[in-house]
Amino acid sequence: MADKSNGKFVFKTVNPDDPNSGVTRQNLTDNYGIQPFLVSPLFSDQTYYFHMVLNNGSQPQVIYPSQDLSEGGIRTVIENALKRSSTGFLKSVGLWTPPATPTQDMFGQQRQPLSGWQNIRNHLSQEYTVRDVDLSTGKAPTDVDTLFVVLPQNLTDKERFAIDQFLMRGGSVIVAAGNYTVDVDQFSQGLALRPLDGTLRDMLLSYGVDVQQSLVMDDQNQPFPV
Repeated sequence: MADKSNGKFVFKTVNPDDPNSGVTRQNLTDNYGIQPFLVSPLFSDQTYYFHMVLNNGSQPQVIYPSQDLSEGGIRTVIENALKRSSTGFLKSVGLWTPPATPTQDMFGQQRQPLSGWQNIRNHLSQEYTVRDVDLSTGKAPTDVDTLFVVLPQNLTDKERFAIDQFLMRGGSVIVAAGNYTVDVDQFSQGLALRPLDGTLRDMLLSYGVDVQQSLVMDDQNQPFPV
C-alpha cells in the first residue's frame, strides 16, 4: 500500500521494548489504551503487541488485529479505518454497555467484573464509526444512525425514555438483552447467575418482543477456570 500511495501512506514498525524507538509500553497504554496480548494465558507471562495506530487528521485510531492476516485482510482493515477517519463514509453506531464496576470477594478484595465489551467494540469498529453514549440525560445523540444497547440493566426512567424517543424519531435500536448475568459467587468462588434489575423487558414487551425468564444451555461446554 505504501509503495502505491505516492507518499500519502507511510508505514512504520515500532518495538516499544527498544529504548531507541521513542515509544514505551506506558506510552501505548496512556495515549491509546493499548494493552499487550499474552503469548499463553496459562503457561507463559510473555506478552506481545499486534496493533496498528492510524494517524489521519487530528484523531489517532487504534486498529486491532483481525482474524484474517492475509495481505488482503490487512488491507481491508486499514482501508476501513481510513474511511472511519474521513467524513461521510461509514454509518455511526452509538454503543451503550453496563458500567464496569468492580466487586468484592469474601476477603474484601476488589475483583474486576467477568464481562468486558472491548471485543464487541473492536468488531463493530471494523465496519462502523463507534462511539460510547450516555443516556442519563434522557436524550440519545442525534448524530448516530443506530443505537446498540448491550445487556441493559439498572437503567433509569430517563435512560429508557432516551431509547424510546430515539426509536420514535426513526432511529434503529439493537438490544442484546437477557434477564440474567454470570457472576462469581462471593463465598464459593464458583460461577453463579444473578438476576438483572432495571432492564428493558417491559419496554420490549410493549413492542411485541418477549425476552423470557429462561436460559439457553449448551450441552457441549467446557469448565471455566475461576
